[in-house]
Amino acid sequence: MRKKTVLLFLALAALLLALPVRAGGDLVILKNGVRYNCKVIEDDPDSDHILVRITYEGGKTGVISIPRKNIVRIEYDYESRKARLRPDDYAGRYELARFCMDHGLYDEALAELEAAAGKKGVPDDAFLMLASLYEHKGMKMKALAAYIEYYNRHPNDVEVYEKIVELKKSLTPPKPTASPAPTPSGAPPKPTPRPSLTPRITVIEGLEAKPNWTVAPWAGPGAVAVKRIGGNRVVEFLYDDPGASQKAACYLLLADPVDRKAVERLELKALNSAEHPVQVALAFWVGRSLQDGEYYEAKPLLVPPGKWTPLSFEIAGKWKCQPKWTYTEALPNEKIWVVFLLVYPGRNEGEIKFDEIVFSTGKK
Repeated sequence: MRKKTVLLFLALAALLLALPVRAGGDLVILKNGVRYNCKVIEDDPDSDHILVRITYEGGKTGVISIPRKNIVRIEYDYESRKARLRPDDYAGRYELARFCMDHGLYDEALAELEAAAGKKGVPDDAFLMLASLYEHKGMKMKALAAYIEYYNRHPNDVEVYEKIVELKKSLTPPKPTASPAPTPSGAPPKPTPRPSLTPRITVIEGLEAKPNWTVAPWAGPGAVAVKRIGGNRVVEFLYDDPGASQKAACYLLLADPVDRKAVERLELKALNSAEHPVQVALAFWVGRSLQDGEYYEAKPLLVPPGKWTPLSFEIAGKWKCQPKWTYTEALPNEKIWVVFLLVYPGRNEGEIKFDEIVFSTGKK
């Protein structure tokens, strides 16, 4: 993966803030060294001349024709460049944002990046540029969202992850300090603490934090481990199926079995690091005991590449089990002893991460 660091963009942004900004208008540079600060009003590639409007001392304006053969280059200003773009030319708007950054036009750069980031043909670096601009404006929540968008596409970028953690800490309100004990007789009442307007950002830890995830021996080969990224833990599952004919599976034996009647769904997030979509399925071992149970598998859900995708499996949905092996069965009202996560890659190998694996009761 191409390495781009947050520090590089922050240093670049700080440098650009110190650069001189050229005045608005187009710049036409001639071979004889003459430079016209003007407005190009006609630039037909098939014409031998261009027409420009020049403002003279005293405010008067005039239009002159310049032979194209005498021109070294034309540097268009922001407005001229923007006027040449189609509204849906997002790659062009990204390049226009880079031009704006080079010339200290930060508000204009921000507007172009907000329109272009995440669109087809636009490099993911647009999110880093966007985040750095938000930070310089003190818009930390928006900066955090932009960094997260980049990290979802590049989950191995440690520096971006550390930046996310740093911003989350800065947005988390401090813990309240203990109030002094009230003094007797006539002491003023304790003030009621005012709620913070900044939302508290927390990490949701679920079954992915359990250490005993294991590769299912009946599925394709692979490796599974619980990895800590900053303060968060995820299940990292690497699968290898040279024939692309088997499903891969990892499972967790629950220390405390779950009552099927007490939960409505199992929810999780999956990050598919392959270049192609994969299907993720859920399965349970359900029964009166671990020895007296049956294997039930839910319909798989599609996980696109390159981003965290929320998945939800309804407990009351249709499952397949022996002997029919069709999605027509309901889970029995017994205990859930084992949770399986399955991957149908359709290719040879890959890596997928699972996070926030939780049973939902449906109650708020």
